[in-house]
Formats: sequence, structure tokens, C-alpha cells
Amino acid sequence: MNLSKTWMATAVSLALFGGASLAQADIVIGNDLNSTEGANAAINQLYSANRGSNGGGDQSLQFGDQIYGTESNDILIGGLGIDVLFGYDGDDIIIGGTEDFNSFNRDRAFGGKGNDIFVWTPGDGNDFFDGGEGQDILVIGLIGESQDNDGNTDLAPFFNVSPPGTPGSQDFDGIFINPDVGLPELRIEQTPGFCRILDKSTEGMSELNLDHLVQFILRGPANNFDEAIAADPNIDPDTLDTGLRISVHLKNTEFVVCPSRSGDEIEVYDISQTPPVRVTLDDLPPTAATSSARLAR
Repeated sequence: MNLSKTWMATAVSLALFGGASLAQADIVIGNDLNSTEGANAAINQLYSANRGSNGGGDQSLQFGDQIYGTESNDILIGGLGIDVLFGYDGDDIIIGGTEDFNSFNRDRAFGGKGNDIFVWTPGDGNDFFDGGEGQDILVIGLIGESQDNDGNTDLAPFFNVSPPGTPGSQDFDGIFINPDVGLPELRIEQTPGFCRILDKSTEGMSELNLDHLVQFILRGPANNFDEAIAADPNIDPDTLDTGLRISVHLKNTEFVVCPSRSGDEIEVYDISQTPPVRVTLDDLPPTAATSSARLAR
């Protein structure tokens, strides 16, 4: 284990999540069976503790789920499939799940009241996030995962409803929750792409009934695109790969945190202003019931 990188990842998490600790919260994580035979009903029958709202702290299931938070601070993890997640009250952290750039798997997340954070990781689909009331944040970055290919969960920091390797299931890299602080770990600068923000002034945005589109663009193809255009200005750009992969659809969201085009820094934008204004981590609202942020330097 690279302790330096692990420490930095934890520090970034603390910075973005306001230095909060959710170590006392319950973590419940399941696995996707991709079943078409009423898998949700089967899980609810067999694992009543994992039903959509169990009154406990943090919940996670992984196939076309509806997950409901509580009036407190929650971590909601949708996993695979098309998920609908409701944070309700509290300062919630909502993670749709990794989808290998499957644009058909489009999670829907609703923060509700409180200062909520929606984490989008490379590979997710064209997700939608409505932050609701409060000062809400979209974060784009790599998220720490713990893979357990043999299905053994004895040492894994998550609970598998159906372990990897079960017939009909897919191996899933379980999202790692740091047991010391109860938070996921993020690495933003190492993300293989950057973001482009389209606001209400963009043509056609009003027809979509959205406030913003945040496009995720792979850095390598984007660089190749720029080089090809520079080398031959007459080339048809429609024949080239621009690097654009996914768009995150936003409503009632005030801030975006994402990697820079160069990949060597974290960019923070206040998107409540038109056009979006570049700000710093210090300008992010306190989250998870804390009044001060511990920032990674």
C-alpha cells in the first residue's frame, strides 16, 4: 500500500466533505445480480435489513434500486444498474456507482435538504442530480475501491448481499469507506479526464429543463483531437474522437469539483453564477454537520 497516496486521498476526502466523520454510521453494501426476475423483491424478502429505507445511517444496494436516506447524514451507494437515490434531510454523500461508461445506466439522485455531495466517477453513466435545498456539490474523481474476486468478505470493508462469483453476478469493486473517518476516499487529480460546464446560457438548455450539463472528457483523446486540428485545419472534426464520454445533468447544484485539463490540480467552480466562476476549496460550504473544513495542501 502506498501510504502517502492513501493519506492524500483521505485528506482530499476530508477537505471536500468538510472534515466530517461518519465513523459511527452503519454501512450496508450489496451486489448486482442483473436479474430480470424480480430481484428487488427477492432481496427485500431475504434481506429485510436492506430494504429501501431501514431507518439506519448508510445504505447501498447494486441493481436498479430505490434507496432512501434519513433525516440524518447518510452515505447512499447505488452500485450497478439504474438507481434512484433520495437523500432527504441531512448532509448526504450520494454515489451512483461505476458503470464502465454505460450511458444507458442513468442514475437519478435527489439530495433534498442539507448540503449534499454527489460523487460521479469515470465509468458512470449519464447521471442526473438535483441537489434540492442547501448548497450542493458535484464531485468528479476516482473513488477508492476494494476488490474481492473470490467472494470472501471476511476482511472487506463492506457487506455483500451476493458475493462476486455467484452465477449471474458481476464482480464489483466495493467502494472503500475509511473506517477512521467513515468517508470514501477520492483522488481527483489522477482522474483521466476533465470537465466542461454548460450553463443556462447554452443554446437548447432551457428545452432540457436543466440548470447545467457537466461533460466529462477523456484527456488523451482530447489532446489527440487538438493536435489533429492543429496539424490539418481542414480536417472534418466530426471524424475525430473529441474525448467526450458522458454528461452529468444538474439542477439546484451550486458547486462543481473536478480535475483540471492538465491533470495537475483540482478545479472548483461556483455554478450558481452565470457564467460559472472559478473559486477554491475554501469557498465550498461546510457539509456533514461540520462548521470548518480540513483542506489538503
